[in-house]
Amino acid sequence: MPAAKAAHCAGQQDPKLFWSLHDWLFANLGVWSNAANAADQFRKQALALGVNSAQYDGCVQDARTEALIQRDLQEGASQGVRGTPAFLLVRVNAQGQTQTTRNLSGALPFDQFAQAIQELLAAQ
Repeated sequence: MPAAKAAHCAGQQDPKLFWSLHDWLFANLGVWSNAANAADQFRKQALALGVNSAQYDGCVQDARTEALIQRDLQEGASQGVRGTPAFLLVRVNAQGQTQTTRNLSGALPFDQFAQAIQELLAAQ
């Protein structure tokens, strides 16, 4: 949750800040994942990237931020998301109604995506 809050709150100031912090979070997962001061590390990195400290702190402490993230988690879980990255491929008919869905989880090779897409296209 602290990592999600950090990325979200950086992104509220500028989408580029979200992606910069996102990249840092994944590149440094081994450093912060079990650290007692992870939230402090996130704040330090966010500030280094250029976030406004008062806005960032206010966002991180705002209960609405956690509620928003919890809603996203629940929506993902209801769609079958079990990890990151996750992909939901959807086939819709001409009226825009969902006909078939396929969940893919993980950093998969292109051929697995191509196969899943072909299966969706072939589904009746």
